[in-house]
Amino acid sequence: MKVSGRTRDLVILVDKGAYHFTRHWVALFNVVLFLYVVPTFLAPYLVHAGYERAGRLIYGLYGPPVCHQLPERSFYLFGSKMDYSWAELVAAGMDPTQFSLERRYFLGTAELGYKIAVCQRDIAIYVGIFAFGFLYALLRRRWCINPLPWWGLVLLALPLAVDGLAQLVGLRESTPAARVFTGLCATAGGIGFVYPHIEMAMADLRRDIARKLNRAA
Repeated sequence: MKVSGRTRDLVILVDKGAYHFTRHWVALFNVVLFLYVVPTFLAPYLVHAGYERAGRLIYGLYGPPVCHQLPERSFYLFGSKMDYSWAELVAAGMDPTQFSLERRYFLGTAELGYKIAVCQRDIAIYVGIFAFGFLYALLRRRWCINPLPWWGLVLLALPLAVDGLAQLVGLRESTPAARVFTGLCATAGGIGFVYPHIEMAMADLRRDIARKLNRAA
């Protein structure tokens, strides 16, 4: 079937776009992640500035199933501290009989500050994806040759699993430092294992597209 010049140009344009995507997919993913995370910091700012309805809308978008948003496991902005234990929140006037689903609606106060719209561990994971993704982009060639083995992924994810499970069953209450550390470890393992395999697939696709473009030229 004969292909018109306009259709041919459109196909070439799409192929060129796909080719550039295979080269810059990490940067594009980081941009999307950045745009996703920014509103979680915007929410406490809006409440602090007096736009509570707009802030609550963002909190609602990032609530369950995205995040539990428990106040004792969140970071705070515009207050005296960045985090508060459950005992400190109760001392500040929070009802100690509330269930977890009720506690998540607590945004903060003018004295305590206002919580970020996702929990401490999620913040660590998002920041880790962005930071390790940027590092991967710089070391892509060397990293792609030596991707993290599966057992390395399991080893780095294990602290998060242990910390989260111990907290879930009530053996111990995790700390902000532990949540950040385990979130970063798991993210490093995920990036080190998954990204090189994605890059290898992108390299194969890039070669196929390059051959098509060369034939079209």
